[in-house]
Amino acid sequence: MIHVLDLFRLNMGQTRAFALRGNDDGGLRVNERFGMRVNDGGGYVFVVVLLAAALFGGCATSPPQNAARIVDVAQGWAANSVNATVFRKNSLVTHGQTQYIAFYDKDGYVVLGKRALGADAWALKRSAHRGNAADAHNSISIMVDGAGHLHMAWDQHNNRLRYARGASPGSLDLNAKTPMIGSDEAAVTYPEFHRLPDGNLLFLYRDGGSGRGNLVMNRYDLASGAWTRLHNNLIGGEGKRNAYWQAFLDHKGTFHLSWVWRESPDVASNHDMGYARSRDGGVSWTRSDGTAYQLPITAAGAEYAMRIAQNSELINQTSMAADKHGNPYIASYWREAGSTVPQYQVVFHSGGAWKRLSLDFRAKPFSLSGHGTKAIPISRPQIMVDIQQDKPSGVLVFRDEERGSKVSVVRIDDFRPGGWSVHDLTNTPVGAWEPSFDTELWRDRGELNLFLQDVRQVDGEGLASVKSSTVQVLVWRADKPNAPQPVATKAEVRAALELANNYWQSGKAPEQSAFWDVAAYHTGNMEAYRMTGNEAWRGYSTAWAEHNKWSSAANSTNKAKWKYNYGESAEHVLFGDWQICFQTYVDLYQLDPRKDGRKIARALEVMDYQMRTAKDDYWWWADGLYMVMPLMVKLHKVTGERRYLDKLQEYFLFADQLMFDAEAGLYYRDAKYVYPKHKSANGGKDFWARGDGWVFAGLAKVLAELPKTHASHALFLRRYQQMAKALKASQQPEGYWTRSILDPAHAPGRETSGTAFFTYGYLWGINNGILDRAEYTPVVNKSWTYLSKVALQPNGKLGYIQPIGERAILGQVVNQESTAPFGVGAFLLAAAEMHRFLER
Repeated sequence: MIHVLDLFRLNMGQTRAFALRGNDDGGLRVNERFGMRVNDGGGYVFVVVLLAAALFGGCATSPPQNAARIVDVAQGWAANSVNATVFRKNSLVTHGQTQYIAFYDKDGYVVLGKRALGADAWALKRSAHRGNAADAHNSISIMVDGAGHLHMAWDQHNNRLRYARGASPGSLDLNAKTPMIGSDEAAVTYPEFHRLPDGNLLFLYRDGGSGRGNLVMNRYDLASGAWTRLHNNLIGGEGKRNAYWQAFLDHKGTFHLSWVWRESPDVASNHDMGYARSRDGGVSWTRSDGTAYQLPITAAGAEYAMRIAQNSELINQTSMAADKHGNPYIASYWREAGSTVPQYQVVFHSGGAWKRLSLDFRAKPFSLSGHGTKAIPISRPQIMVDIQQDKPSGVLVFRDEERGSKVSVVRIDDFRPGGWSVHDLTNTPVGAWEPSFDTELWRDRGELNLFLQDVRQVDGEGLASVKSSTVQVLVWRADKPNAPQPVATKAEVRAALELANNYWQSGKAPEQSAFWDVAAYHTGNMEAYRMTGNEAWRGYSTAWAEHNKWSSAANSTNKAKWKYNYGESAEHVLFGDWQICFQTYVDLYQLDPRKDGRKIARALEVMDYQMRTAKDDYWWWADGLYMVMPLMVKLHKVTGERRYLDKLQEYFLFADQLMFDAEAGLYYRDAKYVYPKHKSANGGKDFWARGDGWVFAGLAKVLAELPKTHASHALFLRRYQQMAKALKASQQPEGYWTRSILDPAHAPGRETSGTAFFTYGYLWGINNGILDRAEYTPVVNKSWTYLSKVALQPNGKLGYIQPIGERAILGQVVNQESTAPFGVGAFLLAAAEMHRFLER
């Protein structure tokens, strides 16, 4: 294991060399070599540092294109680097819209925290669990399973497993420490979690000491709530060596593993870079060409991504990533033969062969040898690769004393020589910090959130005099150079949202119908509440729900008479326009710590009955996809019952076959408007903007909560991306979409409700890494400018909303006085998502 120590504070133009002594996996002491006797009895590591007159030797550098945002969390232990090691899997992790963090406080207690993504405020809890924070190996690793339970392992350095699980989904309270399996858990080091696409977990650790340990792998099953052993010894050193690994779970569910061999506790004996992968959740393993491994993997049978000799200053325990096609990338550093300067290196598989990119910007030599924790002027790297583009690009995060020990990145626009540049993300040094990051947020949304803390490390596992420093999260999006920039600030967006919502609520009492037009407003109001935390807005929706008795005017109890054609009677219980209200009822139920079942009783009753029928044609009009699809995934989340997702798929397939036009990539409002039976004024296909707005926004809401492992996910994602492409081509220069999307002359002029739904859908896709930020930012820049500068009036009234209807009507008057609750709700959705866009 290697820890980065902040030991070098030299003046320009000096040349010095140091001897650093370490114990097994421990710390180091430093001595200047010039004029001093070096003790060779304890295993010294020699680090030679050359400082030239210039800080950077031939390396092009510049500030990053977009600045990083730093969010303070709390004070944490800083007397060594235990909170800030590279091998924390994870220090930060996101599940849904919530991000979690873990660290030791100044007294060595584990502190857990969570925040809403994009927010600055953290909810923190000092746990009853304490660790020996004085040993920098004993870092904390966390992960959240698919059901929302937090899992944590901590305080591990050749000691018995210390593992605990969250008391309930989303809770920071942990149950008592417990074994996982019970065997091979007496000498645990380097624990790490990985979340599989199905929500189950993998857990890796070393069983045994340096030079003689085995790689153990366990799997957690959500359904049973239990761990099972996959491998007691996945990579075997045959009693001669051991593997120091790094692992990565890619977006396709492939688990990548690479490692260096160490022949003895001396770090200088690190050599070669092995590789293996698993496509079945860690059960079986193959080489990159698909040939199967016999387990355990040994030195003789391993595939080598790169052959690297001993005594090459090869570091261990670094990082991996994978590109859109599942090709692996391994980041490390070593010194090439004939050179004295170790350089960061990226070894990657092109799909046909292993290749290497040398990031040769460093100028100062150093040398590694000896045992234990090492004092090195650079950190181990983390690598992230973009999974959106066919042509891979990426980011390598590091810290280097040559650059003032700041947080720095190499932006790799092309994995060929010369296709990269170096930038600093911070202006101040971060001591002995090494990068660890929110792997789930990067994989799902392309957003880099780094755990950040200025820490110190004294040699030999000693402690610095500083007891604490501020734990922070560094937020940065690795946008490409010259990427389009937003047209608004967070403050401007929030002001527009508050202006519109306060205007609406001040003029409308909450005691209104639960029919679709008002209920759609409340779906937006709840998003506005989530963004702002304004309890008065939550109270407004609660009062509306109470007025409607958590039901609607479709309140018949005679199931034999329930209908789902258009209608506003008590018997139209199965008509989706009367079901959209349940979305807000479920949201309010989820926010209720008491979980008052009265709030969702009618929703459960109605949907249970509907799903038990043999019918699949409930969603016969485009609006219904927004009204009910999000409800299905919400109720699945509440109940855990898969049938909600299966019926969602069944009903959507009917609607999709009925209304989707594959050539246009858009949906007709209903069967009456399918071309050529119905044509626009100019003889073309007539796609109604608000109708497609309902669908596009509904797809975003479904994808936000639909498990990626469900069979329907690929279709929902494909339709969403097809619509995004089609709508982009039909946006008007002022930023809005006309009522007949492909025939602007059919009903020309501004329209806000469809435009707002489209804006929300686009922003959600950008924020969640589904749509390319550079490609679609100009779309939302134009549409948000229209919504906030044209549609939103100075007094807060939102205009240009087409009145209730089902088609684009030639000659219908739509002006700045035209407003409606569903349009305001769509605007609130767009504004809340725009605020998240700017936060990220």
